[in-house]
Amino acid sequence: MADQENLVEDSLSAAFGKDVEGFRRNDVFGSKRLVKIGKELLIDLKHLTIGSMISEGPYSIVYEGLYNSVPVAVKVIQPDISSNVSPERMEKFEREAVMLSRVKHDNIVKFIGAAMEPALIVLTELMKGGTLQKYLWSLRPNCPDMKLSLNLALGISRAMQYLHANGIIHRDLKPSNLLLTEDKNKIKLADFGLAREEAAGEMTAEAGTYRWMAPENLRPNMDNIPTEIVPLLKSCWAADPADRPEFAQITDFLSKFIANMCSVQKTLPNLFDTEHSKTTGAEDSLVAVECLRKRRGNNKKKRSLLTCFSKCV
Repeated sequence: MADQENLVEDSLSAAFGKDVEGFRRNDVFGSKRLVKIGKELLIDLKHLTIGSMISEGPYSIVYEGLYNSVPVAVKVIQPDISSNVSPERMEKFEREAVMLSRVKHDNIVKFIGAAMEPALIVLTELMKGGTLQKYLWSLRPNCPDMKLSLNLALGISRAMQYLHANGIIHRDLKPSNLLLTEDKNKIKLADFGLAREEAAGEMTAEAGTYRWMAPENLRPNMDNIPTEIVPLLKSCWAADPADRPEFAQITDFLSKFIANMCSVQKTLPNLFDTEHSKTTGAEDSLVAVECLRKRRGNNKKKRSLLTCFSKCV
């Protein structure tokens, strides 16, 4: 057992290029009581192998790995400049592990387990397509095609609808926290370090990244957005929060819009070319938009949606 623990520590040390002692639990925590993770969530480190680095940020480093021979993403929480993990980072680690262990949805990254020594580690399924942010960067100056954009937006909306229905507010929805499958056809929400339960009380100032915050903080222009989508986006960025639809409404709208698009495209292949919007067939593509407009007259809602996706479609 001791030899296996040494192998794990050697793996971490090699990955970080520094003495693994800096990540030992006793050195980092000072007390086990600072982090409360149920034993049922803890992984058996002897089954974990850490590979190459995927990404690095100020809060954590993510590696590829294998757990019980299954590909995983290994998120290792970094110490701060004092060479210790701060109480704030411990809290984010605990929150992310607990929240992820509770949610089960096809558009939310799957939680595998967590570890507290020789480092704070969160294991999730490995999404080989990388982040939505990197994917969009790789396409510049182009954008994803309409159908893919709508399907990705629908996946995001479904994930957020599920969270809100279960009283969870993610608070950091942005392209770098959205992961893609290798074929780029499916999207999953990740990074629950800032997530909160509605019952926990008021939100704090730590929430979010400024470019992806609530609409009242920043609104992008609608230039070069396909005209069929503009009414939806404008409703999401309405000045009055009460005029913004819930994610349940958005999911319903996008589902109908995509179904309508596929139906119309059977007879009008170029329906969603923006230059084709003057034809009579283009009017059919707005059926779902009209449904949303009518519903908004009777439903005043509080939450925004797809704020990070308004420039992707």
